Amino acid sequence: MALFLIISKTKDNTKDSSSNEVDEQSKEEPPTIITSPTKVTTTQTIPFEATFPFVKRITIKGGFFNKESYDNKKKCEIAYENVAFEREIKYFKWLWRMLLLFVGGKLCVPDFPNDLPESHWPEGYLKRRRKELNLFLMQCHCIQWIRDSEVYSIFLTTDSKLFDLKRKNWDKYCIQQFKAR
Repeated sequence: MALFLIISKTKDNTKDSSSNEVDEQSKEEPPTIITSPTKVTTTQTIPFEATFPFVKRITIKGGFFNKESYDNKKKCEIAYENVAFEREIKYFKWLWRMLLLFVGGKLCVPDFPNDLPESHWPEGYLKRRRKELNLFLMQCHCIQWIRDSEVYSIFLTTDSKLFDLKRKNWDKYCIQQFKAR
């Protein structure tokens, strides 16, 4: 059982009590947290961009008897920068594969969570899958080179027809690049 003790550093109170000035240096210093007698860590606020794209919900068209039909598509409703759009789940895997091809093993790419076949889905699987896809998008968005890449901007295109056009053009470009090698 760990004992957490928060100690805040304060300066000597030699200021006049009638002064309304706030000590700026004491504001900037984070409190020290002591977790054990030998280990001292300090907390600090790490700024990050809180406007991640996130999956609001996953919808499935089709049912048990029409799994083979054309309408059987698993779609995610994604919200990013106050705009909602839909992507099929297979395009998350497309994004991951294109990032791996784009990098060629030189830079890090977040792992894509494994998917289960529909017949093996336990109860509550779609909620878990939504959390996994949100984590994947958050990790992609945190890495600067991915956020700046063309593949990621193609994936976040809000218009579905424009997305299909850009995706197909990108696939053709990748094939041409690999044929040229």
